[in-house]
Amino acid sequence: MICVETLAKLADKGDNSVLIAKAGEIPPLVALLKNGTAVAKTALLLGILAVGNEDNRVAIARASAIPALVLLLQKGNDIMQVVAANTLQVFSCDDRQSEESQGAPQDL
Repeated sequence: MICVETLAKLADKGDNSVLIAKAGEIPPLVALLKNGTAVAKTALLLGILAVGNEDNRVAIARASAIPALVLLLQKGNDIMQVVAANTLQVFSCDDRQSEESQGAPQDL
């Protein structure tokens, strides 16, 4: 899905992840995740939106994305499972941990 890919590219720049969430895009993205449309890309986008943004993590969780991601982890193909695991990992970190883990690979 082109719109999911475009949003993923935009979400990774500046305050765009906040703007995407404020535009009300989280519930439709979770619906895509649940309905099996562009699942890996949608899970990736939700992870991008969640990184370093507690408000977005809460909104994504309230939209029931976590059970859908767990189901994807259990029943998806290898790529879907990796993306779901990475996205779920974002929810296990607070903002400081997310920032620290993002810098770690560069320090090796």
